[in-house]
Amino acid sequence: MRGVAVATLIAAGLTFAAPPPRAQAQQEFPAKPVRVIVGFPPGSPADILARLLGQKLAETWEKPLVEEFAAVIKSEIPRWAKLIKEVGIKAQ
Repeated sequence: MRGVAVATLIAAGLTFAAPPPRAQAQQEFPAKPVRVIVGFPPGSPADILARLLGQKLAETWEKPLVEEFAAVIKSEIPRWAKLIKEVGIKAQ
């Protein structure tokens, strides 16, 4: 019985004596181009605002911003709906 207790103490001591896992450096944000989805047609006030903000953000982040309009996104709605259904997300 005493041997089991000693073995347990040794195992616990080795567990806590082990070095902690190394931290890994994270990628800088953003790592790839950023998509900006504009829900209004080109030339609308929302588009102009997105372009102005996009220019400043692209300069700050040093990454391009890709602007997409709702007309392009509408073709992706069925794909997103299928994904949401498969994952099981429910609206509340």
